[in-house]
Amino acid sequence: MKYTELHKLHKQLGNKIIEFSNGKINGYTVLNYVDYTPDTLQLDKTVTRPDTVLSFDGAYDLLYGTPQAPDFTKVLNGRV
Repeated sequence: MKYTELHKLHKQLGNKIIEFSNGKINGYTVLNYVDYTPDTLQLDKTVTRPDTVLSFDGAYDLLYGTPQAPDFTKVLNGRV
């Protein structure tokens, strides 16, 4: 799918794009860029009729899970 085919209600979050369209939430992964603009997308997941999603961040958490902070304790303690 091309980026230009997305519904107007969408947002890019990193390498993922969340789209609200026709009562569905679609999650896409950007496959390639043209001049820093997403070009080709791959549909990852779709949720129909979500009950609790109120924002793009909530939709991202529903589709892909909550982002986790990296664990740097091994690097900071000198262990690799």
